[in-house]
Amino acid sequence: SSAASDVYKRQGRNTVEAKKIRENFVRQLKEYILSGESHSLDFIYGSGENGSFVPLDGQQRLTTLWLLHIYVLCVNNKNQEDSLDDFKFTYQTRDSSKRFCHALLLSAKNVLNHKSLASRKVRPSELIRNEGWWFIAWDDDPTVYGMFNMLDEIDKVFFDVVDEAYERLFSAGSYPIVYQDECQRVDIDQFRDLQKQTYRRCRALFA
Repeated sequence: SSAASDVYKRQGRNTVEAKKIRENFVRQLKEYILSGESHSLDFIYGSGENGSFVPLDGQQRLTTLWLLHIYVLCVNNKNQEDSLDDFKFTYQTRDSSKRFCHALLLSAKNVLNHKSLASRKVRPSELIRNEGWWFIAWDDDPTVYGMFNMLDEIDKVFFDVVDEAYERLFSAGSYPIVYQDECQRVDIDQFRDLQKQTYRRCRALFA
């Protein structure tokens, strides 16, 4: 279980630079996953809280990997029996983001599938927005907006290789993407101060 704090801001979310960062990162993940080898995304520092890992940095990497695994599991043609029950991930800072993550996990398999995306004329974000459980208020949530940007980019890059990606991501003993987590016991106020310092330095992929 992983709980990520909100670092995705409105500023610059449609900039050319932000779009390029997203594109490059997702394409790099594709290369890593299809290469047949394991690749490290380096250290992710954080704190253990109530059985969850709360990252101090690496929020973008964790969120991207979460969305990627959801997408590949739902859209692949290899196996539709797998469950999203273990894909526990949430945001602490903004309640609307937390509710969106929960709703996405409950409904993703009914919304995102190979058939619904096969025409290549509709994006995952559009399919989700057309669902009855979609709240209009989420249109004003910059975290949800950023996650949609990333999910649509994942669809653009991975749709044609989704079955290969599924084999690499979900086969027993296959670990194409790994990272090292470093948990430290720190005073909670000190931890929050460190988070704020990190946010000021953070260059968000979800801009």
